[in-house]
Amino acid sequence: MKHIHSISLILTIFAIGIISETRCSAQSDMLWRVGGQYGVMGNTFCKKGSAENFTMSLTLGFDIAIKNTPWRWGAEVGAMNQAIADYFFEEDEPDSFVRPNFAYVGAFGDYGFTMGKLPLFCRAGLAYAQQSDMWIHHVERKPIPLVISGFGFDWNYFKVMLNGYIAPEGNFVLTLSGGLYFGKKKKQ
Repeated sequence: MKHIHSISLILTIFAIGIISETRCSAQSDMLWRVGGQYGVMGNTFCKKGSAENFTMSLTLGFDIAIKNTPWRWGAEVGAMNQAIADYFFEEDEPDSFVRPNFAYVGAFGDYGFTMGKLPLFCRAGLAYAQQSDMWIHHVERKPIPLVISGFGFDWNYFKVMLNGYIAPEGNFVLTLSGGLYFGKKKKQ
């Protein structure tokens, strides 16, 4: 749990520092766009005592500019899974918690700004998620709210971002993702 608070504090200070040294822009030349991102090098911090595990993520989403403001809103569906890890259990091993996985659908808002000529954005949102807790001998599924956060680079047809997802039980998933998008450019 200390890791979660430390990472959250560092990211908040970093975001405040960057925003204070930047200026507003309309974020992207795209009026709307559709695309997806694949995340790797992620990690899940879980309050239930499982080890911190490598996590992969996949998201498909849509976003649209809000007139000539630095804001965009959008929706996405996604999944975060730790299936890349191999687990070996004995049949007589006692049932204990292994890891959580998540599938979600949610809405978000992006705020775009530039630092020099680098187009950046911050993201915040909320999702309805299905949390699947893997135990040695069974899986427990439950619906939960999932907080979506992020910070990244926005190059119209390509985005790279650091994603954070927070679940009510104290689970925190952090992934680095990148993806391609297509859509309609704004009229100049």
